[in-house]
Amino acid sequence: MVPNDSHKDKLPKNCLLINSNKETKFRIICICHSGGYATQYAVWEKLLPKDVDCLIYERPGAGIRLTEDLCSSWPILMADVYNQIVPYLKFPYILFGHSLGGSIAFELAKMLQKNALAMPAYLAIGDRESPNCLPDKMRYDLSDKEIRQMLVSEFNMAPEIANNDELMEFFLPILRSDFKLADTYASIDKPIKGKVDCNIAVFRPEYTNDPMEAHLDWQNETNNKAGIIKVSGDHFFVFSHAQEFLHKLINLLPQ
Repeated sequence: MVPNDSHKDKLPKNCLLINSNKETKFRIICICHSGGYATQYAVWEKLLPKDVDCLIYERPGAGIRLTEDLCSSWPILMADVYNQIVPYLKFPYILFGHSLGGSIAFELAKMLQKNALAMPAYLAIGDRESPNCLPDKMRYDLSDKEIRQMLVSEFNMAPEIANNDELMEFFLPILRSDFKLADTYASIDKPIKGKVDCNIAVFRPEYTNDPMEAHLDWQNETNNKAGIIKVSGDHFFVFSHAQEFLHKLINLLPQ
């Protein structure tokens, strides 16, 4: 039995820890989507059972790390993710990455495995194609106008938000940096080759732009089992259908 001492965790500097208490036995480690930030996921707190807390990693230049420079370099980002997450692996956990966060989570799992550290009970991927799928366009090279249009047409952003100049002046650099990470991922020279030795669950929403084959291909990235878990909603099901999603995610934890 893992010692029940989550309440003794030092507050993470560059992560958000929610629902941590003396009853904690399990942990969800979450990595945000493109343009996402940790406090968005804080709405999960009221939906988590008492024995499950959630650590949400914040990328440089966003949210609680807003004063830092944006990072669109995979080697620099992964060194940061690794250093921030490793101190918090003391409970049985699920490693969940949404969209771009799914690719980051996969690379992190390979780093943990290489260094013989505690592996997740499941690597959970939220609506993200497998590492072998090349993007059909480089979104980070699009004009500001084209990115705004894409946010509405492909990500269901409300037009009034996409057309808000003040808001977009703030968010577009963050989105462009994250899009560069997402768009170049399939073509980068991966520092750690091979498959992971943990189970993979791919959460596929009812409405997605990714073909089924792109999600099924995650089976080729693990020596264990991989499967698709269907969930209601569109790409942002993690918020719009949070209760359904978290119920299915938590069911992956060891009994």
